[in-house]
Amino acid sequence: MKAKILLTALFAFMLVNGNAFQKNSSLDIDVIEHPSKTYVIEMGNGTTYETASDIRINNLRDGRNGLKIFKRTYSGSSRRGHQRFDERLIYSGAVNIPRNSIMFSQLRNRQLFVNNVVPKHVPLTPNNRFGMHQRRFQNLKHAIEHESFDKDKLAIMTQASRNGVITSIQVLQLINLLSFDSYKLKFAKNAYKNTVDKQNYFKVRKGLVFTSSRRKLTQFINNQSHHRPKNRRTTSSKRR
Repeated sequence: MKAKILLTALFAFMLVNGNAFQKNSSLDIDVIEHPSKTYVIEMGNGTTYETASDIRINNLRDGRNGLKIFKRTYSGSSRRGHQRFDERLIYSGAVNIPRNSIMFSQLRNRQLFVNNVVPKHVPLTPNNRFGMHQRRFQNLKHAIEHESFDKDKLAIMTQASRNGVITSIQVLQLINLLSFDSYKLKFAKNAYKNTVDKQNYFKVRKGLVFTSSRRKLTQFINNQSHHRPKNRRTTSSKRR
């Protein structure tokens, strides 16, 4: 009897932890049309989300996920002064999300287009964990904050990122010190090759103000991944 109870408890523990491990993916939806509207997202499991900007849904189960997107618009006020809203279905379908990843997509013409899938796993090497030394990074930020113009700030950032490793979060903190999206985007592109956790570079998008800038950065990253050099080990093994 005790063995049966222990086995049942062990099975329940594995089931709960297994489900928690599976719910580790994210879906990012770039709202191309009417980005200033309010959207309501309903997942296949009944969970709903509300957002007024680009849509980010975390803790999703990998595999096929049902998805409905409604656009909410203001329709007036009732006699008692309560606001009334109308919700119009603009997308209904499903997305197949890989495990432990972030899927970037765009909503256009009532269709959902997948642009890129980025793994969340970060190799546990010292550089990937720490990037630029914290004291040096704080000194860098202090020097940048004393500059008045984005052009001068960008020059300092670019030089510093070339001489050492940097993380995605550090890049985000630096572009937040800039005022204009054109300079933010330029530095984000320049720093990408020296970033130690490129799989987390989607975080840099948060520092860009305009949707068009975020879209350009995503396209840039996609182009870089398509032009990676071939594995040299394969070439050397053939020569042997």
